[in-house]
Amino acid sequence: MSEIPPPPPPAPAAPYSGAAVPGSKNWMGIVGLILSILAILLACCWGSGILFAAGGAVLGFLGKKAADNGEATNRGLSSAAFILGIVAAALSAIVIVLGIFGFAAADWSSYY
Repeated sequence: MSEIPPPPPPAPAAPYSGAAVPGSKNWMGIVGLILSILAILLACCWGSGILFAAGGAVLGFLGKKAADNGEATNRGLSSAAFILGIVAAALSAIVIVLGIFGFAAADWSSYY
């Protein structure tokens, strides 16, 4: 009879490389999407959503970069945050411009 050889010893553990754990930067896409949605909701309030839109677009862009580098797993969410941030910034800018033109074109003679 032949003997079964013993199994090989386990391979030694790899040293810590300092690489980021996949998904550790998912918060960027989530927070970016929340800010972008808030920006769209606040765009009608004299364009005050433009600050939230900027934050949402920046975090969406950074989240997409993190997903490309393997540091995040929610590229779609980050892309949505980026696109909605740009749309919200455009809406806020339109509201601001229309507000300025409306204020300038108003007939103020009845208030004197």
